Amino acid sequence: LPDVIMFPLIGLAFIYAIVGVVTALDPLSLLISTAASIAVLSGLYLAIWLVSKGAWVGFGDVKLGLALGLLLMDWKLAVLALVFANLIGTIIVLPGLLIGKLSRQTQIPFGPLLIAGFFIALFWGEMILVWYNTESIWLTNTMLML
Repeated sequence: LPDVIMFPLIGLAFIYAIVGVVTALDPLSLLISTAASIAVLSGLYLAIWLVSKGAWVGFGDVKLGLALGLLLMDWKLAVLALVFANLIGTIIVLPGLLIGKLSRQTQIPFGPLLIAGFFIALFWGEMILVWYNTESIWLTNTMLML
């Protein structure tokens, strides 16, 4: 992920987040949620990058996570984006591992998967979360009746 793209994207996402927080009805809650969103999408990859000394993920994933976290501004959507990025990655990579075309040492670019997860969370995230919460409540009530 080239810096010539990432730094302007981070700058625009930062401006978007600032405007969102300043104009929000509850700016403190949105600021906290945005910080948590950044922690999920960038902080996690920063930790992995530091622990692995850059062997497991590239620093571009850290920068991309920062921009995407700023754009989502919601920690729940950030978690959803991360889940879908990893789910899509598993669906793509697992068959290659099973048939031997890929190995555990094969480097898979994660940026496109993060972007796909971001768009799923952005466009359908609220609907997915409502569905999940509804199902969780139904399951809890069903278990209590047993």
